[in-house]
Amino acid sequence: DGKYVLQRDGTTKSTEEMVAWIVGLAEKYPLYSIEDPLAESDWDGWAALTAQIGTDHQIVGDDLLVTNPQYVEKAIAGKNCNALLVKLNQIGTLTETLNAMKLARDAGWNNV
Repeated sequence: DGKYVLQRDGTTKSTEEMVAWIVGLAEKYPLYSIEDPLAESDWDGWAALTAQIGTDHQIVGDDLLVTNPQYVEKAIAGKNCNALLVKLNQIGTLTETLNAMKLARDAGWNNV
């Protein structure tokens, strides 16, 4: 339903509230790299988070990108994150993995 349920806290957050919560954590703690902070279907939320803290923090797309060159291209264009988590087994071929890595590198992203 587009909501984030934090069971431990007993709270439910909208995308905007979740982004604000993550930004707050990044301000409070010495975080540098944040992997999969939002749902894989929440492209707008990823873009909002990256716009807010992406210059100082590495926002790593794992489930968002699944080492898929098409998703990496989409994320580059949408400024949805700024790093790719590389997993050969996610996309299935070495060629696709290398293509995804090259796209990320050419965009100035880190390959993790």
